[in-house]
Amino acid sequence: LENSYYFGIYDDIRGMAISDFKETDYFDKAIKSFYVSVKPILDNDLSSFQSNLNLWDLLIEKGREHFGDVWGLLIISTIAAGIKSKDETYEGFDELTDSSKSLCKRVRCARLKSGNISYWKQQIEKSKDIKSTLLILFTWSTAKTISQLVGVLNPILNNMEASELMILINGLRKTVKISQFNKTQQIHALKIIEDKNISGFLMYILSLRFPDDSSLKIVYKNLERYPKSLENSYKIKLDYLIGSFLQNP
Repeated sequence: LENSYYFGIYDDIRGMAISDFKETDYFDKAIKSFYVSVKPILDNDLSSFQSNLNLWDLLIEKGREHFGDVWGLLIISTIAAGIKSKDETYEGFDELTDSSKSLCKRVRCARLKSGNISYWKQQIEKSKDIKSTLLILFTWSTAKTISQLVGVLNPILNNMEASELMILINGLRKTVKISQFNKTQQIHALKIIEDKNISGFLMYILSLRFPDDSSLKIVYKNLERYPKSLENSYKIKLDYLIGSFLQNP
């Protein structure tokens, strides 16, 4: 599975099978123990993971058992929430940051409330870890929901530490590939982006939910609002101009 990357799970590391890997410290032991515990889960075919949250749940909960609530597990859980299933709704898991409950099921529940504004207001107000809450919100919420939360999200983003923002944005670059806005949502998102009063960070985060060419175009047209703490704005401009030239030389 491609997502096994986040755990560093490989059947071969420098020519050595993990089962033969020499344990030199606590972390080595944790990795080997984790590998042994999840190997039967990873033996399932990809189609099973695409429609069954239970496999993801087993995988993530084993990860939490060995490593705690690390950021990589949240990224995987956020991606896993996009499984194709009408039955797995997990209504009893609606407290997003209740760490006593399954992480996958909490995120799946949140994903299915993408258009529920009151739910997201409550999650933001109660959040014990705003970065994690925002990762899930910005990955799965509809553009209409985000538009109703701008007044709440703007100050949060503006007051976050630069290092925390970068962790959030780098996480979103991994998760939003499976949750791009459809045509109708793009129209709503563009209306938010056109509001000059919104945070440059919010503008950029919304752009990530567009296809790559449209995302670059949005940033290029709003370079004066582009957060200076992110990538070099000249690189964004160059990428957009090269892409435009290749499409219409």
